Amino acid sequence: MHAAESSVSEADSIPVSPARPSVGAYAAVLAECSRLLGERTAAQLEALHDHLLREVQGAVRETYDALRSDVFSELLRTLRQHGPVAAEAFPSHFQRVSRERMARSARSPATSRERIGTRVELSLLDDKVFSESLAVRTQGHILASPCEDELSQLRARVARMFDEDAVDEMRNPLAPEAVAEALKHACWTLECSDAAREALFIQATRLLAPTMPQTYRALNEYLDERRVLPRLRPHVRRDRVRALTRREAAPGATADLVKRLVAPASSQGASPPVGAQGGNVSPVVLDALARLQRGEGEVELGGERFCVDVAAAETMNVLRALLDAGLARQVGALDRVVIDVVATLFDLIFDDERVPEAMKGLIGRLQLPVLRLALVDHDFFSNREHAARRLINALAQAAATWDGEVTTDCALYRVAEPLVQRIQSAGGSELGAFVDALRRLETFLAEQDRIADEKAATLTTALSAREAQEIARGIAAARVAPHVVDERLPVTVRDLLRDWWSAVLADAALAGGEDGDAWQDALATMRDLVWSVQPKSGGEERQRLVRMLPGLLARLRRGLDDRRMPEAAREAFFAALVRHHAKAIKNDMQAPTTAAPAVAAPVASPQAIGHDGLDELHRGDWVEIALEAGQRRAVRLSWVSPARTLFLFTNRQGARALALTRGELARRFERGEALLIDDEPLMDRLVADVLEAYRPQPAGATS
Repeated sequence: MHAAESSVSEADSIPVSPARPSVGAYAAVLAECSRLLGERTAAQLEALHDHLLREVQGAVRETYDALRSDVFSELLRTLRQHGPVAAEAFPSHFQRVSRERMARSARSPATSRERIGTRVELSLLDDKVFSESLAVRTQGHILASPCEDELSQLRARVARMFDEDAVDEMRNPLAPEAVAEALKHACWTLECSDAAREALFIQATRLLAPTMPQTYRALNEYLDERRVLPRLRPHVRRDRVRALTRREAAPGATADLVKRLVAPASSQGASPPVGAQGGNVSPVVLDALARLQRGEGEVELGGERFCVDVAAAETMNVLRALLDAGLARQVGALDRVVIDVVATLFDLIFDDERVPEAMKGLIGRLQLPVLRLALVDHDFFSNREHAARRLINALAQAAATWDGEVTTDCALYRVAEPLVQRIQSAGGSELGAFVDALRRLETFLAEQDRIADEKAATLTTALSAREAQEIARGIAAARVAPHVVDERLPVTVRDLLRDWWSAVLADAALAGGEDGDAWQDALATMRDLVWSVQPKSGGEERQRLVRMLPGLLARLRRGLDDRRMPEAAREAFFAALVRHHAKAIKNDMQAPTTAAPAVAAPVASPQAIGHDGLDELHRGDWVEIALEAGQRRAVRLSWVSPARTLFLFTNRQGARALALTRGELARRFERGEALLIDDEPLMDRLVADVLEAYRPQPAGATS
C-alpha cells in the first residue's frame, strides 16, 4: 500500500515491533506442542495413581464428615476397580480442548470476544455451568502457580505464533486452564457420582501441579529447537544505587536555588549571564549532552573528556557518573542543582520496588533527554502537567498495573520502546518529542482500557440481574423471617414459607417491586395463610376462614406452580394444611409455653449496607488483589452494580475478570488481601520528595 492510500498517518500510528509470521506457519508446531503436553501430562497422571490412592484412602480415614467420607469411599472403590481411567482418557480430551481453543483463535478478535462474552454470560445465569467453569479456572490457577517463569516464556512464544502482542489465556491451547478443562472431562468419564468425580478432579490437580514446571520446560525446549523465540532477552537487573545525596556546600544558598527552580517563569525577571546562578546553560553543554544521548561514547567539554555508554543507562545512573567525572564544573550553581535533582529522581526511580525492572531500564534510557529538557525548561519541576513528567508517570503506572510480568517481549514494552528510542534519536531539547511520545502511549493505553471495558460489558448485564435477584431474595427473606421463627405456627407452614413462598415473594419483588400487584398479592397470601392456621375464637372467625379458603388455596397453588414445587411435596402440604385448618376451627391448636420472638432478617438492599469504606471506590481505581499461591495482581475497577453490591475488576489487558460481592471485597480489604494502589503519579511524588530534601532543616534536625 502506498503512503497516500493509508487511512492512518505515520504520525498517528503507534510504533510496534515488526510484523511476525501468521499462526498458519506454526500450525504444525502448535499441534506437536499440544500432543507433547497431552502425553506428558497423561504420563504424570498415571505415575501418580498409587499416590492418589493413598491420598484418597487417607481422606476416608481422617474426615469426620459422613457425607464426605461416603464420597471418598466411593472414589476409592472406583479407582481400585477401574485403575487410572482419567490418565487414559486425558490425551483425547486435551486434544479436543486444544483444537477448540485453536479454532477460537482463528476467528476475528471481535467475534472471539463476542463468543467468550456470550459463554461467560450464559454461565453466570446457569448456576451449574457457572460452578463448573469456576472450578476449572480455580484448578487452572493451581496448575499455573508453580511455573510462572516457564509460562511467561511460553506465553510470549504462543503470542508470536498467533502474530499478536499478547495471547488471551482463553484462546491459548497450551494454557494450564486448558489442562484443567481436559482433566475435568477425563475425571467425568469415571462411572461414579458427580461428587466423587469432583473430588478426583481436585485431588488429581493438587498432585499434578508440582510436575507442571518440568512439563512446560520441555515445551519451551522444543520451541527453542524450532527457533520460536529461541533467545528471550533477560530481565534488566541492577545493583542498588546510592541513596539521595546532597552535593551543595551551602544549604541556605541551595534552598534559594531550589526556590528559583519551582518559581513561575514570569517571577524570575531577566535572565542572568551564562554560568551564573540564573541557570542559562551553555549551548556547548547542551550540544555535548545531545551527542552523548545520540550514542557518541565520548565528548570533550571545557578541556575535559566525558565518556558515557548509553546502553548502560538501563542499569545505572549515568547522570551520577557525569557528575563524578566533573560535569558540575562546566555549569553554573543553579544548573548543578538541576543536574543533581534529576540524577536523584532517577536514583529513586531505580530503587522504587513498584516499578518493574524491565520498565526501570526503559525509563533509565530517558536520563539524558530529561536532563537536557530540565536544564532549559525549569517548568519540569513545577508543572505537574509537564509532558516529560506525564510520560514517565504513564510508563511507570502502566507497568505497575500490567497483568503478568513486564518483560522486554510484552506488548507494553514493545509499544513503549520505540517511543523512547525516538526521543533518544531526536537529540534535541524540544518538548515536542515528549508530547508526541506521551500522545502515542496514552492512545495505546486508552485502547487497552477500551478493550477491557468492552469485555467487562459482556458480564455486567448478568451481574446486574444477579444483584437484583439477591436484593429481591433479601427483601423476601426479611418478610418471611418473623413467621419462620414463630414456633406457634405449624412446622409444615414454616417450612413452606422458608423454602418456597420466600421464592414466590422474591419473584414478585423482582418483577414489579414492593409496590407491584404481584408483590402485594403474594404478601397478602402469606398473611392469610398464617392467619388461617391460628386458633379461631368464635363463629365469625370460622365463617371468615370458610369464605377465605377457596381463594387462598387457589393463590397458594398458583404461586407454588410458578415455582415448580414437586407435585408430591405440594399435595403433602395441602393435605397437612387441611388438618391444620381443622384444628384451628376446633380451637385446640396448642401454643408453646414460651413464644419465640419474631426476628426479622436484614434486608439486602442498598440502605442496609454498612459503612465499609467501599463507597470511596470509583470506576477506574486500581486495586492489588491477593490470589492463590501468594501471588498479587493489579486489577482495575471496571464496573460497579447499581446498588453497589457487586464490583467487577479486570486486568489492564482485559483478559481476566473478577467479580466480588461487597462483603467479600470488604473482607479482603480488612485482611490485607486487597490494597488500593496509590494513584499519586510517580514523578509528582518523587519531585516533591527530592525538592523537600533540599530545603533547609530546622536546627538540631538530623539529615
